[in-house]
Parts: sequence; C-alpha cells; structure tokens
Amino acid sequence: MSDIRHLRNEGRLDEAYQLGKELCANEPDNIWVKRDFSWTCYDLMKLAIHDKDKTAFIVRLQDIASLHLPKDEEILGNALPWIMRQWLLQNTNNNSADNIDTVNQLLDIAQNLPLQIPSAGASALIKTIHKVIKGTPSYCDILDKIGFNWMRTEDYQTLSFENQHSKIMSLAEQVCIAYSKTLLQEIENQQTHNYNPEHTIEPSSQKRLDTFLPWITWLIEQHPEYTYPIYYKARLLLRIGKQDQIIQLLTPFVQKKAKEFWVWQLLGESVQQQDKSLALSCFCKALSCPAQKEAMLVNLRESAAEIMAQQGFFNEARTEIDTAENVRLSSWGKTSKFSQKLKSSEWYHRANAQKDNKNFYKAHCDLAESLIYASNKELILITYVNSEKNIANFLKENDKNGFFSYRNLFKIPPMIGELYEAVIQESPGKLISIIKWHRKWDGKPQETPFYKIIDGKIKISNGKNFGFINQVFIAPSLIQKEKLSNGQQVSALAMRSFDRKKSTYGWSIVSILDSNRTTPHK
Repeated sequence: MSDIRHLRNEGRLDEAYQLGKELCANEPDNIWVKRDFSWTCYDLMKLAIHDKDKTAFIVRLQDIASLHLPKDEEILGNALPWIMRQWLLQNTNNNSADNIDTVNQLLDIAQNLPLQIPSAGASALIKTIHKVIKGTPSYCDILDKIGFNWMRTEDYQTLSFENQHSKIMSLAEQVCIAYSKTLLQEIENQQTHNYNPEHTIEPSSQKRLDTFLPWITWLIEQHPEYTYPIYYKARLLLRIGKQDQIIQLLTPFVQKKAKEFWVWQLLGESVQQQDKSLALSCFCKALSCPAQKEAMLVNLRESAAEIMAQQGFFNEARTEIDTAENVRLSSWGKTSKFSQKLKSSEWYHRANAQKDNKNFYKAHCDLAESLIYASNKELILITYVNSEKNIANFLKENDKNGFFSYRNLFKIPPMIGELYEAVIQESPGKLISIIKWHRKWDGKPQETPFYKIIDGKIKISNGKNFGFINQVFIAPSLIQKEKLSNGQQVSALAMRSFDRKKSTYGWSIVSILDSNRTTPHK
C-alpha cells in the first residue's frame, strides 16, 4: 500500500494531500501516484461539500484536472459527475447570473477530467445543469460546451406513471426545447437589431444552427413520438427564411396532431408570405380546434384578423380583434401594439363585431385540409348507407371495402353511388374505419375504377322484367323508367357492385346514355 493511500485510509487527508502533491511533482508519469492523489482530492471534495467550502472544492477538482488522467479511469470517472452535481446543487440559487458563472467554472475544469460519457452520473450532472440554466440567454453557450453526445438510451425515454396517468418528458426532448427557445430568441434579437427579419444571422448563431439542426432532425426521425422537436425545427426554419421546407416537415405531423391548434397556426405562418388565402385557411382550421386556454389564442386571432381585413372580411376581422383584446385585458391588463394598429384602421370603425366566427372557420378550412391530406387521399365509392345508424359502406380500388360513421362528419349524408376523395385511417383491431378528411369528387365517373360505359343490345327474356347488356344486370326499375325493350342498342353507365349470389364484385347498370352523348336521360 502506498504512503498516500495509507494516510488517506487513516483519515489524515491533509498529510495525504501534501505527500501526493510532492510525489506527483517528482513522478509526473506514475499513474499509481496520480490515482492515489486523485482519490485523496475526492475525499477532500466531499469534506468541502460538508463544510460548504466552495473554494476548497474547486481547488481539489482543479488538482485532479491538472493530472490529465487518461479517459479510461472508469471508477473515478464515474464518481466525479455525482460529486460535481452535489456541489452544483449546493452552490446555485435564484440568481441566474451567479449560476452561469458557477456552471461555467465547473465545465472549464471538466474539460481535463476523465469523466465517463455517457454514464448515469454524466446524465444526472447535465440534467442538473439544464435545470439551473434553463431560460437564461447563456443556455446555448453552455450546451455548446457540453454537446449532445452525452445522452444514454434512458435519456431519450419518456417516463410514464400508471397510477397518476401522467408522463414526464424525456431529458432529450427537454434539452431540445430549451436550446430551441434560446436560439430562436437569440436570432430574433439579432434580426430586430439589424432591421432584417429574414436573413440576418450572426456567425455564432449560424454555427449553432449548423450543429443543432442535424441533431434535431435526427431526433425527429428516431423519436416520432416526441411532440415538440418538429414544432421548434419548423419555427427555426421559419425564422431563417426557409419556409419551403416547412410544409414537407409538418405534413405528417399535422395529420397526427390535427386537433392541436398550434400545428395549424405554425403551418399558416409558414405560408403567410406566399399565399394569404392558404394562410387564412390554416388560421381558421387552428381556431376551429379546441384550446386549453383562450389566452393561448390571442396571437393567432390577431394574425387571422390581419388577413381577414386584407381580404375584405371586415366584420370577421373586428370580431377576432375584439375577442383577443378582451382576453388580453382580462389576463394581463393590457392590449398589444399589433391590436392597436389594426384598431386604428378606418375599416375597423365601419365593421360590426359578431358573436363569433365559427361558421366562417368552417367555410374556410378546405384549403388547409387539402394541403395536408390531399397527398394521401384515396378515391372511394359509397356502396350502402344506413341512415338510422349513420353508417356508410365504401369501396376502394382493387375491390377493398370498409365502412365508417358519417355522424358529425358529413353536412349532407352520403348517397349510394357518390364518389369521394378521402383520407382513411384503419384502426387496428377494429372493423370500422375513420375518415380523417373527405371531399366530394367532381370528375367524370367513367374515369374512375368504379364506373365504366357499356355499349350493346339489351337482352330481356320473355316474361322477365329485368335484363342484361353484355351480361351486366339491368334492374326492373331502370327498364321501366327508360322504357327499354329487348334488342334495343344502347350505351349505359355501369357501377361496380357486390354480387351476393356469387359473393364477389361485378357490375350493374345505373343509367342509360344516349348513343350520341354521354349524359344520362333525365
């Protein structure tokens, strides 16, 4: 046993420290001396925490750092983050400026320590640093020193508590949010100062973006269950003028979070410069979604009001402004400069506020919904309608079928034979489908897989009231309505239908066409 370790084991830490200091100076390459001296310093650091001696702790930590121990000193490297965390908790308070200095002091020393990263101790230390500096302008500066490669698998996991039915956001997502917020504020301040809100970014911020955007993109790809990384990536892209990338980024997310007002708001903001009508549609869709608190909607209402006024919807615009202003006054006792600017316009004083704009929202959501859902749409044919249960059966391409509830979904109940463009969500373990979006199809039926034109002679057997054209069935009601006769040459429109006798899909005639035109007899 070395003399340093013997003194340390006897609790004679000051003597062990002095001996270790001398031996390290005389034998700078002796790893065993360095290890014994390091653990002596570690014990003195524990004593400094007990005595609340901030300076003594830092001096001993600097002593360890000065040894430049190799990174494979695992036992010490796993122990140091825990004691550093303990000291950090003891020496931080509500003064953010002091906290920043304390954290920076610790990180500057940590660069020369054999910290094991990633590890449980490193995660615990950085989680504490995150909590101490979160919300300060220095958050990005400090995280840049730490980087993003310290996280373990556990740091990406969302914690669930069955009894409380609640979840705690993963540490990775918490860091992502805090870094994004600080970086956004930093860039906004630069752009405001330089009066160039679209492009002015200082080199330091650009360097951060170059590092952070790949990481947040990776985070989105690897953890699609996270809510906020997509939101903040979109906000960053919007802030630096890359609106063209936002729609592609947000489309799958908006589909998944379609009931969250803020996803539609963000989508509207991303297209506002290029397409006012589409932006207004997005804002209307956002305002038709439920919100936890009215105070969350005030900025959205003012943005919608501005475009409403630009497009001549003055009454609706005033309704949004007045609603937002009332909420601001009741929540914060003041209104916004943007609201006051809109109220000073001549049109505002001529307009009449309404009870609400709910009907306006419904009438203007289509553009936004089409933007998000149209790329995943499918064409469906309504094959059966149960008006008592509000259930409709449908047929897709390749004779795939299903059914859905149209209650609170269709303003006018669907009818057999109608065609719709729809986004269909199949529910695992359930027979019924969910229609996430729909729009009536206005093209020619015969250009779809569900209809075709048949030319031929009608065959009606003696004594029968039904017939066939090229073996395709014609119902008695249609024969009677069109006064058809055996052997008559006609052109007919046939619809895909289920043949119950054969238990397979076939065709049935639904209307008779003139031979010289393509519209049904009336």
